[in-house]
Amino acid sequence: MSEIVKLKDIGTIITGRTPKTKISNFWDSNDVPFVKPSDFKQSINNLDSYNTYLSNDGFSNANKIPKNSVLVTCIGTIGKVAINDIEVATNQQINSIIPNENIDAKYLMYQISTKKQYLNHIANAPIVPIINKTTFSNIDIFVPSLTKQKQIAKTLDKAQELIELRKESIEKLDALAKSIFIDIFGNPVSNPMKWKAINFKSILNTIDGGWSPVCNNYPRNNNNYGILKLSALSNDIYHSSENKKMLDNTQPKMNTLVSDGDLLFSRKNTYMLVGSCAYVWNTEDNLFMPDLIFRLNTNNKVNKVFLWKYLTNDEVKIQLRNIANGAAASMPNISKAKLLNFRILLPPMIKQESFAQKIQKIEQQKSFYQEELTKLQENFDALLAQSFKG
Repeated sequence: MSEIVKLKDIGTIITGRTPKTKISNFWDSNDVPFVKPSDFKQSINNLDSYNTYLSNDGFSNANKIPKNSVLVTCIGTIGKVAINDIEVATNQQINSIIPNENIDAKYLMYQISTKKQYLNHIANAPIVPIINKTTFSNIDIFVPSLTKQKQIAKTLDKAQELIELRKESIEKLDALAKSIFIDIFGNPVSNPMKWKAINFKSILNTIDGGWSPVCNNYPRNNNNYGILKLSALSNDIYHSSENKKMLDNTQPKMNTLVSDGDLLFSRKNTYMLVGSCAYVWNTEDNLFMPDLIFRLNTNNKVNKVFLWKYLTNDEVKIQLRNIANGAAASMPNISKAKLLNFRILLPPMIKQESFAQKIQKIEQQKSFYQEELTKLQENFDALLAQSFKG
């Protein structure tokens, strides 16, 4: 028999706690993982690797979260969910549910993931969203029989596994592209092949800036005008779906329209993302650049695909971050003047074009995989919604 109960009725809820960072012996060994929202790489996570650790002394000053608990981000980034594979501690941005004998942890993780929009709605602070423990504890949960829970979790696990396999295929193609770059051009920082170094301005005709009108906080639809978000360049790949709809009475600046073949560069972002760069293979109509993104218009000295992969090389990215103004701040900026004077290596055009042809073939395969991934994700989302209708 199925019923709707409060979250507090199906497990013990624990809010995380951070041991004092000034006490060095709390953090001087890797005894126990300490989980933060940054460890949640996607909306649904099975945690099996960790970035930060506590010593046993530190763990004794934290709230202990046993294996197979359900961890939910409830401050700042709201509604990401995970299950831990070993005993951990968490910071105060995470509420953890230790399920009782009537609830399957995987089932609970998947059900909470369907409530992300609702969780964001009930978060009670406009600047830093937060869901307090009391509010969190009173969230409604649909609970069928334990056998049914396990069946639902198993089905969703299989669907999620297909998604992860396709993601791995895409990641392998990205790794192949990086390997081909190093094989042909060598390390672009140590320059073992002694390629000529020039200023960035020598390979550009112009750098176009974007604009940022007031927009709605949701994506455009149909043929409406949209402005790209900074997340449109995440992972150095162009994501046209990451946009905001312009207000209906806004007249777009057509010189900021994004077109196929554009090379877009994030001039301002967080430290780890400033300098993100993406080549536009295929775009949709009526999308425009914001003022935090540059379009790099190259001349005939450089192949644009080569330049994209050059600027997204891991070591070159570090160099770009180092020229950003206020690199220690939350949103460092790479000015046009500094970018124009940035030094890059320029191999012969015949090598650039040969490399670009290889990358185009890889991108074609990635496009096929990405289409499959989109379909798998759509199927998973539909299955997820159907599983928790109640």
